[in-house]
Amino acid sequence: MSDYPEHSRSDQDGPDPADRIKHAFAKRLHEEKTRSGASLRRLTKLTTRLGHTYPPTSIADRITGRTAVRWDFGETFLRACYLLRDREGDLDLDEWHEDFDEMERQIARLGQGNPEWPRIAGRLPRKAGAYQHRSAAQTARTFLAAHATVVISGLDGVGKTQLAAGIARSVWDAHELDALIWIAASTRATIVAGYAEAARVLRVGGEADAATAADRLLASLGEPNGRRWLTVLDDLTDPGEIRGLWPPTTEWGHTIVTTNRQDAALDGEDRQFLHLGPFEPEEALRYLHRRIRFPSAGRDAARLVAADLGHLPIAMAQATAFMKDRGLDCQAYRDRLHHSRLVDVAPKPLPDDHTEPLVRTWAISVERADELSPQGLARPILELAAQLDPGGIPAEVFTSAAANRHLTRRRGRATTDSDAGDALHCLQRLSLVDFDTSFTRLRINRVLQRAVRESMTPRDATEAALAAADALLACWPDEDQRIEFERVLRANAFALLDHSGDALWPGRLHQVVFQAGNSLSRDGLTAASTDFWERLLPTATARLGADHPDTLTIRNNRAWSYGRAGDPARALHELRALLPARARVLGPDAVNTLATRHGIAFWQHDSGDPAGAVAAMEEVLASYVRVLGPRDRDTLNTRLSLALWRGETDGPEAAITRLRQLADDHRATFGEDRSRTLDVSYHLADWLRRAGRYPEARDLAESLCANSTSALGADHIDTLLARWLLADVLREAGEDKRALDELHLLHTDLVRVHGADHPDARSLAAEIARLSPESR
Repeated sequence: MSDYPEHSRSDQDGPDPADRIKHAFAKRLHEEKTRSGASLRRLTKLTTRLGHTYPPTSIADRITGRTAVRWDFGETFLRACYLLRDREGDLDLDEWHEDFDEMERQIARLGQGNPEWPRIAGRLPRKAGAYQHRSAAQTARTFLAAHATVVISGLDGVGKTQLAAGIARSVWDAHELDALIWIAASTRATIVAGYAEAARVLRVGGEADAATAADRLLASLGEPNGRRWLTVLDDLTDPGEIRGLWPPTTEWGHTIVTTNRQDAALDGEDRQFLHLGPFEPEEALRYLHRRIRFPSAGRDAARLVAADLGHLPIAMAQATAFMKDRGLDCQAYRDRLHHSRLVDVAPKPLPDDHTEPLVRTWAISVERADELSPQGLARPILELAAQLDPGGIPAEVFTSAAANRHLTRRRGRATTDSDAGDALHCLQRLSLVDFDTSFTRLRINRVLQRAVRESMTPRDATEAALAAADALLACWPDEDQRIEFERVLRANAFALLDHSGDALWPGRLHQVVFQAGNSLSRDGLTAASTDFWERLLPTATARLGADHPDTLTIRNNRAWSYGRAGDPARALHELRALLPARARVLGPDAVNTLATRHGIAFWQHDSGDPAGAVAAMEEVLASYVRVLGPRDRDTLNTRLSLALWRGETDGPEAAITRLRQLADDHRATFGEDRSRTLDVSYHLADWLRRAGRYPEARDLAESLCANSTSALGADHIDTLLARWLLADVLREAGEDKRALDELHLLHTDLVRVHGADHPDARSLAAEIARLSPESR
């Protein structure tokens, strides 16, 4: 026998609709109690532990419908039942809370105490599982409080509808509304029909046709009749569809519009745009944990899943549904995701009332963008963007001559850089891409990129990858320009290499890959440089062959990276092994063969054989003069190595004499502020320091810092090293305080640019510690 009375179907819950709704919810609580197997007394003890004491009779009255259920009781009761069932992890109460809220809304719609108000017209979407409260909701509430219409825009799938619905529920549940109107705004017809239905619900439309009823509704919303209202126009797909149908701006009513559009037509004096992006990383992690309850050990894999999905709410909802359906943890899902197409990891059925798989949702947006003027150009540009770095693609990549040639072929008609710029704006208008504030960097969600790539034919994908590579190479700055832009291009080149498969290896490796790899050492990233060339070599050997010139170049670059990382002996060994292959494949006087001989002499010196290195380098110099001429950059570079070494063997003045002549030749050949000329000036200042000629060294070092900053940028590794040299000159000249101040500033910048673990940052920190007064 039960220890409390059974549910009864007495008069109190029969005829009254509100009582029937309450009893239905109470019955579900009763079923939870039955599943837990607990007595009322046991539940009383557990609710007390949870912070609320409900006597057995009180619990019985609530779960049989005799007493109204408040949410604080429902939450405590459900947690107690959950504990009794020995379930692992945290209880997810979102669905229960949503059902409780819906119960109260249904009762409110019945108009208890007021047969007319409040009223809801339209159907709010169900709250998504593991719903996240986002900071954008408070921003929207602030705009609404200022009597502005809020236009929530963003990529399809970022959660615009859920955000709007959450705001609507919160103001409704707080009893701040007399009328809540939810309109499906995908077409003008659905907007008019929604308004007509709202007019019927609010009893302002009469027997009029839909268009007239809609007009009457909008007119009534503008009347100061004391009724507070909120109208939500959800999923507006075309700004033209709402022309003449905007709700009025009033002090007693508010409007929210959700859309993927960012057109100027949506702007207005009384409207505020709120751009909604994906989850923040921590929001995404919390979402995953609430959906799939991963253990602490799975936290890293969950972060990676979130990143793979671009932190996109709709992608994460569909992914977690798939994981639950298949019994996968985060790592297993990642493995499946990386070896499958997006359509193959879409759950069936879809969660949270989604009507389309993610890829289909975006395909519709891309079709709309492609219909905008200039027609037929948005998709080809999106295909280029899909090959590159989602975090920032230079806008000039899409307006380059290389990109225009590809877009002309793909579109089937002549395309100018202006056309490309207009198409970029079309993509932004539909929130498929975004730009930074200066409109110089394009951003795109990585899952959208993948969806676009998977929609392309193999031929189209190959052509897009090669066009992207050509465009990046055309935009690449020479070595004297600022390093920040080169870093952006490098990130894009690496993303392209990851996505393009065989496309960049059509008989040889595309030059942009070498440009990107070489930029690592120019940026002082020695460990990253070594890792890059080591990972690239097996692929080159497999795709091109061991004797292909590009494979030999990768071997050369790998050897140099070993030396720069502090292992000159290994660099020397690798280059000596490479020389016979290059001589055989390219010829003994080929430029790259001579470069290998130069490298051998260079690392021979750093391996402890200066005399042998000087002799070898003199032979290399003679070959360079014979093959390339006295003013070629390789010839001049070889002269620089010999000048430095002669200083070590013959004294500082020998180096200074040679370096002065070499500096004149570099200025005549390259110009005053070119990086090669600056490099010679650096070595000249250093040898002046070694010779004790401090005033000359200081003047030259100060000039070098200024010129390097101007020509290369303040964060370029050569600029940072020039500042270090200046500090050394100052210290040796007796200006200890200024030297230490310079070193502190330099260390701050080194850490900011390269991180505290960079070898130069560590060495500089040690030098500062050694020179600080407290260490003496």
